[in-house]
Amino acid sequence: MPHRRASAARPAPGNPEPPAGTAPGPQGGRLSVLLPLPLEGPYDYAPSPGRALAPGDLVRVPLGSRELTGAVWEAEGTRPGIAAARLRPAGPPSPPGA
Repeated sequence: MPHRRASAARPAPGNPEPPAGTAPGPQGGRLSVLLPLPLEGPYDYAPSPGRALAPGDLVRVPLGSRELTGAVWEAEGTRPGIAAARLRPAGPPSPPGA
């Protein structure tokens, strides 16, 4: 399996906490999301609170300074790598034509 990447929020200099709104939902865990870019594999994101996601569901995720629609590849509880508190949240996809 290719090396996993995570979309982690970077804390402000001198502040060990990630910016507000970047912590995972209360259920914890992480989602592996495939993006429509030539990347090595899926990126990991925090699941949205109160939203059950399964492989194949579309989500809107931040990547750098933009947002992209991707597909959930895996929806699992925990996975090694970037700390769950640093994962950026995955949200619902934009409605068609928006």
